[in-house]
Amino acid sequence: MSEVLALFSSYAAFMHAVALRVDIRIPLVNSLKEKRRIIKRLESGLRSKFEVAVAEVDFQNQHRRAALGLALVSGESFQLRKICSAIERWLYEHPEIEVLSIELGHLVPE
Repeated sequence: MSEVLALFSSYAAFMHAVALRVDIRIPLVNSLKEKRRIIKRLESGLRSKFEVAVAEVDFQNQHRRAALGLALVSGESFQLRKICSAIERWLYEHPEIEVLSIELGHLVPE
């Protein structure tokens, strides 16, 4: 086992990590430039409001679709559930996007 994995395993009992994939549709844009403006605003809002890592992870060359990847880490699993629920509500409140799906994955040590 690598040194990093060994270190991760020793701290795993104290750490919970979640990855979210959010697929969205952006119906009112007509160019990649317009799409990127909206995506950058979403990424910035998610980072500042929820202190999560976020990036566009798919559909970069389609102007009406996007997939965002988010990573969250906490010492408490209930805190992650609370943040994930808040992120979901926050995304659904944005009229310029349509949330198609949200997938959640837990990072589990070997």
